[in-house]
Amino acid sequence: MARSTSPLGARTSLSERLTQDLNQRILAGEWDPGSRLPCEAERAPTSAVSGVTVRPAPQALEVRGLVRIRHGAGSFVQELGDGILAGLPQLRSISETIRELGHDPEVVWRPVIEREATDEEASRLDLEEEARTVIHLERAFLADGEPVAFSIDRIPLMRAGPRFREALGAGSMFRLFEEHGLQPTRAVAAIHAEHEPDLAWPGTPPASTLFVVLDQLHEDSKGVPLALSRSYFVEGRFQFRVLRAR
Repeated sequence: MARSTSPLGARTSLSERLTQDLNQRILAGEWDPGSRLPCEAERAPTSAVSGVTVRPAPQALEVRGLVRIRHGAGSFVQELGDGILAGLPQLRSISETIRELGHDPEVVWRPVIEREATDEEASRLDLEEEARTVIHLERAFLADGEPVAFSIDRIPLMRAGPRFREALGAGSMFRLFEEHGLQPTRAVAAIHAEHEPDLAWPGTPPASTLFVVLDQLHEDSKGVPLALSRSYFVEGRFQFRVLRAR
């Protein structure tokens, strides 16, 4: 029996495709910074597409820092600068972000290990005393062969499962979560800047390099902790933008 698609599901899928299409066209330089994007009808592939479907696309791009919405006037392309642009409110793959900005991404993995969680990790991940094993993984993210970010992730084995553990070592961690029935929907993040001389990766920037550090606790829709992440972004190589409003 053919599986039916609900109107809501179709609308969401089309909205995502429109967002990605606009995203790629902006990054390809189709419109100059400051230019107004075409009206909603021009962005839609068919006149049958409603404004309800198309409208979320500019809003998603504003969160990414690619456009600025001026109510009553339209959506205008932002100046992108030289760094890799990342919207802080979004949970997105680092390598996807690098690729979308026109760079060649590469992820270098260190051997994945299982170990007992520290007291702090167990507390933040809400682990019981008898189930404190975490999957510990470390990755370096390269753009055009140059290290631009590093990540240390700790994932409770009891929630991810052994099959998730076996699949680690390549690909996006977010995609692996989805493939194994887990879905991080939000992350509580603390942000600060620091020097980190102990990042002993080949090609690591000098000890004097400043990093923008994100300490994040990823949770599913029910608030269950799925991963504890500490990501180091080379200052100057990533631009972080936050949409603030009232």
